[in-house]
Amino acid sequence: STNDNRHIHGASKNNTNNDSNDHPKTEGRRNSRDHVDELVAAKNGLLRRPKTYDEFGLHAEDATHSYFGLFDGVNVWRKHKTVPAYYSFAHVLSAFAKDRLLTYDSTDPYRMSSALEGAVQRIVKKGYKGSCTVLLGAINNETGMLTSVSVGDSIFVVIRDQEVHFRLPAQETGFNSPLQVGHHPQASVASKHALETHLQLIPGDVIVAGTDGLWDNVDDEGLFECMEEAKHHENGFSTDTLASVILDKAIKNTSNPHKVTPWSRAASKEYDQNLKGGKPDDVTVLVLTL
Repeated sequence: STNDNRHIHGASKNNTNNDSNDHPKTEGRRNSRDHVDELVAAKNGLLRRPKTYDEFGLHAEDATHSYFGLFDGVNVWRKHKTVPAYYSFAHVLSAFAKDRLLTYDSTDPYRMSSALEGAVQRIVKKGYKGSCTVLLGAINNETGMLTSVSVGDSIFVVIRDQEVHFRLPAQETGFNSPLQVGHHPQASVASKHALETHLQLIPGDVIVAGTDGLWDNVDDEGLFECMEEAKHHENGFSTDTLASVILDKAIKNTSNPHKVTPWSRAASKEYDQNLKGGKPDDVTVLVLTL
């Protein structure tokens, strides 16, 4: 059934280089007709640290859907002296993807994959070099149907009834080797095999999306600890509060050499050793509720 009073609420927090005082963010209702609320962090990140800022997100809306996205640049391009492309590929792709999402036919069930493929082709044609992982999501504002398309290890979970109801699988070719979209042939092919997912949301669902910096450092138990902390916050529970709490935990875990994290578990299995500690990385967190 449809619900004309259904609204999408969202918040995002981003940490670059573990600087917890620079968090570009957006929060509030997502039922307006505003087309752009893009988290390019021009003030707090891109303009001040253009050589290191490699994560970007977006919020956008049309008459029927609320969109979100995460774009995490792959830093291997630093070694090839393409540092400007290293951050701009993710930045420009986020802008192109937003444009494509808002101009494609919203009744087309494959518009998410088409938007991603079109954005990748456009940015490559313009000569940008680099690559990034991608997560794009669209929520129907009336029905609550979530459609996502992803390449790589930026994923989301849906929390329902105090359980992880759904987890988007990461796409990797091996340990710490996510699929990516970009200018080189292997990355260009990856966008054509993006994972598209359809999931029915219900009122009360909490969607937590993040780059690999989140999921490498915070497990499900830690996520629920964050939810409990946010519920008892002095200002009351909000998506912005939850995003902040999750981000803070992820940042702390990145530099804790004694913490058992998803990253240390995976590394222990990969190298057949008993390893501990978080993985230093940029962290971007997006929280949405229905």
